[in-house]
Amino acid sequence: RQSIVKPILPRFGIMSQYCAPTAENPTQTQCLHQISLRNSADYAEKEGYDRSYANPLNLLSDIASLEMNDECKMCIEDNFQVQLDTLTLATKGSFGVMAQSIQALLMSGAVTDPAKAADLTTRAGQYGQLAQGLTRADIEEFFTYYTTRGLYAELNMDSYIDGYEYLVSLLRPGCLAEQATNPSLICPNPTVTQAEAAAAMTNHADGPFSSFNTAGHPFPWWSDATGTGKLFEGTSGVSGSGIDLTGTLLSMSAYVDIATISDPANWNPIFVQTGGFPDTTSDPAWIGYVESDPVYKWFMASFEPADETCVNNALTGSQTGNPQYDGLTAVVMGGASQSWCTKFDIPNAEDAGVEGSYTKQHFAVMWYDLFIDEFLSLKQGVDDPFSWTLGQGCGYSLTGERSPYTNVTETDILSEASRVLYYIDEGTSVGPIDQNLLLGGTEPAVNEVSVDNPWKKISVVQSLYVATIPKNMVKRVQNCNRPGGPIEDMTEDEAEDILEEYKEKFEDTWAKGWDDDNDGEVQFVIFTDDVGSIGTTGRTLRDITLDNGKLMSISICLVAIFSIILLISPDWIDSRVLITLIGVSLVVLAFFGSLGLAILLNIKINVSMAWTLPFIIIGIGVDDVYIVLMSLKKQGGYKASNFLRAMREVSV
Repeated sequence: RQSIVKPILPRFGIMSQYCAPTAENPTQTQCLHQISLRNSADYAEKEGYDRSYANPLNLLSDIASLEMNDECKMCIEDNFQVQLDTLTLATKGSFGVMAQSIQALLMSGAVTDPAKAADLTTRAGQYGQLAQGLTRADIEEFFTYYTTRGLYAELNMDSYIDGYEYLVSLLRPGCLAEQATNPSLICPNPTVTQAEAAAAMTNHADGPFSSFNTAGHPFPWWSDATGTGKLFEGTSGVSGSGIDLTGTLLSMSAYVDIATISDPANWNPIFVQTGGFPDTTSDPAWIGYVESDPVYKWFMASFEPADETCVNNALTGSQTGNPQYDGLTAVVMGGASQSWCTKFDIPNAEDAGVEGSYTKQHFAVMWYDLFIDEFLSLKQGVDDPFSWTLGQGCGYSLTGERSPYTNVTETDILSEASRVLYYIDEGTSVGPIDQNLLLGGTEPAVNEVSVDNPWKKISVVQSLYVATIPKNMVKRVQNCNRPGGPIEDMTEDEAEDILEEYKEKFEDTWAKGWDDDNDGEVQFVIFTDDVGSIGTTGRTLRDITLDNGKLMSISICLVAIFSIILLISPDWIDSRVLITLIGVSLVVLAFFGSLGLAILLNIKINVSMAWTLPFIIIGIGVDDVYIVLMSLKKQGGYKASNFLRAMREVSV
């Protein structure tokens, strides 16, 4: 969800709004061809595709697989950056203007009502905090969920209609029979239009978060949205994100006239036109422009405390008093209930989390993330990572015929490899794999190969493996489906050590025999990056830096032995073995002292310093020991005056 789906969802919104014809701008046609292929079976057939190619859901994988020089892809990426930057600046600017305007109003003394002053003071602080603290990542997250809300209705309309008509066929006859004695029942119509389906699903996404059945249901049949209401006694769906995102995007920017904020002469916000900053509880312009803005509602929800819980209770049935019919509706609604929540969605029935630390936005993010997981047929802690591939969830089976690549000729292998290459999920997640990343030394060139003009030679094949970072490793091994059981107490530091060992073992195994001409016909080499833990480059530099320790130890021993041989004497008084060893030891201490001083001064130790500095210091230091000892010998004695004269001579 985090690595593949979430980056695609906001781009889907950009594609539909800025790269395809709309009522406001019918000339936007960059992605019209791609959208038409997926939305119209007739158009797909006309363009030479099978009618089954028309599947709107596959637009998500199309966005990932389009070439970067594709007209549609360029439109999406260019507009994605521009629109997200514009949305970020407008959002931060609008909150900033409102914060400053309220502060000016409070400082003027015009607000005399203590309750209103307290409310405005709180709002000014919140607006100021958002103006200063919001990042582009926050805006992108909002836009992702805002787009997801639209996709919910757009891509699930047919499923909604099919499910609606199926359940109505089961429950409507009994409802009509009970309605004669219970007029409060609102029996559903036998059919539903696309517009009604879209409205119901949008209302579901905007509904209040339910601590009874968090997944809820979009069918508008219950007396309330909490999940405990009576079936067929109202027009409410069950549950939702808890944040109503209806309204015009960035309408609050029009309220504060953010477009001309840099031009004071022409700046004319609505609250100035209406005589000053308004009463935020009753002013129609404030409510219509600001409090109805989806951006405003989303980020203000981050200040609203919420006491909810992620729960998977079954949806309630009717309460007509007829045990037979009520039992039927209870069974049917129980079968229609969805269990989105897992133990990882905190707070839940077993884990209340940190009391008082959750907001409406927290639960909205949870709800949309759970919806995305359901959209992917994925359940955290159940389907990932040990039973879930990148492309599909449990029960997924490969549908394409794969070449075995065994007992075939080299020509056959090259011919098969000349087709479009996919990952194991048949392109569901990342689409076709760019052969420029995988193959080198080819004949013909990558951009010239086809089924009719297959490969004749491939000199280099590159395999790409994606490793999990330590933070995610800790979460993965807690999986209840992990072979051998979950590991609950692994730390990130331990995960980093494991990943480092894995990379090193992977390198050693993969590259074994790479420099042996007699070890097969293929030369295997490998490179791992330094993300998550140290990789090839970092380990090489570390080994080069630290491997000189053995050589340095040998060098010190050789110098000490050489010095002893030169200075040893049968005369115990003239023999200078002990002082030689002390001198060599001082030289070694001087080396480590110089390293410590360099570190204190924030001087980085590089490879060349690590390899040359020890030997230079040892050489110069021991040479000085010789000079001092020779000077002392020339003095002819060992009195203090002899030492002073010797040191003076050496210093000069």
